[in-house]
This record gives sequence, structure tokens and C-alpha cells, in this order.
Amino acid sequence: MKYKIIAILTMSLLSTLSFAEKYSFSPPRVKLSINQQKKIHPLTFIGQATFKNGVHVPAYSVSVPMGSDATDGEIHYPTNNCKSSKCYFAMDLPKDIASHMRVYNIAQTDEWILAPAEWTRMQGDMGADGNTTLTITSSDQKSNLSLYSVPACVGCALDAASPFFPEAAQEYQRSFGIKYSGVSTPLHIVRANKKTVYYQYQLKGQYQTNGIAKFRPDEDNPYDDMSVAVPADKIGYARIMLNFFALTHK
Repeated sequence: MKYKIIAILTMSLLSTLSFAEKYSFSPPRVKLSINQQKKIHPLTFIGQATFKNGVHVPAYSVSVPMGSDATDGEIHYPTNNCKSSKCYFAMDLPKDIASHMRVYNIAQTDEWILAPAEWTRMQGDMGADGNTTLTITSSDQKSNLSLYSVPACVGCALDAASPFFPEAAQEYQRSFGIKYSGVSTPLHIVRANKKTVYYQYQLKGQYQTNGIAKFRPDEDNPYDDMSVAVPADKIGYARIMLNFFALTHK
């Protein structure tokens, strides 16, 4: 799912109006050339991540520049390394799958991602308010992972959470006068608990998308979402990547 990163500056004016908003899902895409990607999203090897069952996976820090920095000469400073306990993840990772995976940390954030090593295309952004997106795909972009994190912007969180959490849609309308009016693609949702839903949808001509959305309106990080699209014979990979997301996003 692709979300716009916005700063909501005039929402108080919208509270007296009423707008209908329908959501459309589209496959994540990397629009950067390979050379642009290398410049904007440099990778730094930070060691080996360790999993509960003792397997090790190479870990990298990836730069996601903020705002207009994407067009500047970005200096990449990793903020985590695998000499710290942050590179231990309390979940089992099958050895046959571990040998095909990488762990990524988005520099200057606490975002950790598990993705196939052969998925080498990526593109992301970080807004001034900290909203962060990162897409990682296979070379043909048919398989993909899409992350969206909202650390502070309440309006952004309500906007993103509305398709998955009725209480978010209600609050979005009450506070900002924007009414959620459904999605353009059939959406199957399973609510795991108050904060978490699992979802699934199918776009024409694409692999099935499976995802997790987390909405925490009373916490510092109100919304996180990650979706994965893989061919049917790789669904085990999708489950593991989403389990990793669930582990690192409580």
C-alpha cells in the first residue's frame, strides 16, 4: 500500500466540513534508477543479526533521507550495529530460509526489516514529522515489501488506519470532517487484538498482498503498517517477514 506523507496543517478548519474519502490500493513501485538508488539509499554492513534458534543473518543499515535531502549528497551514518543487543531477535528463523534473507535497519530510526537478499531494489522517504516509508522489491518488482511508520502525526495515523480500524475512521471524521467511504479493492481483515489487524487483498495481475496494521492512538507511535506480496509458493517467506514486523512493532 502506498501512503502519502503529509503534514496536516489546516485540519482545524476541516472539522466544520465533510469530505468522503475512498481508499485505493496499488502495488508498491521503485521509481529510482539503480544509480539513483545507490546514491540516495546507501547500505552499510553492520554485522550479523542473531535469531532465537541461533541462526545468523547479514544486517545492513539503509539510509532513508529526509525531505529535500533526497536530492542532496547524502552522508550515511548508521545508528545501530550488531555488537549491541538490538541485533538479537527473539523468534525462530528456519535455517533454509535464513540463508536467503537480510536484516535492514533504517538509519536514525528503530525500524528493523527482514527481507529476501535477492530483493535489491528499494526506495523510501522520511517526512519532517518522522513519517517513514520504505519499499523493497525483487528486480522485476513483482514481489515486494512496503513499510509505513507514523511516529507522531495524529491526522496521518487516523488517515492510514481508517481502512482497518473503525474507531480510527470515526475519529478521523469527528476530528477532521473526513469520512472514510470504503476501499476500491475487496479487503479481508482479521482483528488479532485491540491494536493489531491482519489483512489481505488481491490486485488484478499482481501477487496476493498480506499485511499487518497496528494502531495505537494513545501511544507515542500511533500507527505502523507493513505489507508483503509474493508468489503462492513463497507464502512462507511472507509469514516470516510479517512475524518479524510483529515482533519489532508491539
